[in-house]
This record gives sequence, C-alpha cells and structure tokens, in this order.
Amino acid sequence: MVSYDALTVYAEKVRFDNSKFILEAQGNVVVEDGEQRIHSNNIMIKFKGGVPEIIRN
Repeated sequence: MVSYDALTVYAEKVRFDNSKFILEAQGNVVVEDGEQRIHSNNIMIKFKGGVPEIIRN
C-alpha cells in the first residue's frame, strides 16, 4: 500500500521511479482518491507538480 495526500494505492507490487516521478503498481491494483475507486491489473501514475495523474491502466 502507498498513500499520498488523498490518493491510496493497494497492490501486490509497487515501484516508484524517483527520477521520473512515476509510480507503477502491479497485481490486484486498487486506486482510491476520495471520489472514485479504480480496479486494474496494473497502473502507472505520474506526479506533476505534486498532483497525481493516471497515465496507464
């Protein structure tokens, strides 16, 4: 599990690329942001100016 501000990501495996500010989550992924819940096998989230943006699911 990874949490940032209102965003919470649950997954079997999570990696964060510090140089690109991209979080990759794999395996039974659930993303919650306080307004919605997304289920996926894998997902990529980019942080632009501290704001998370889903770029692939």
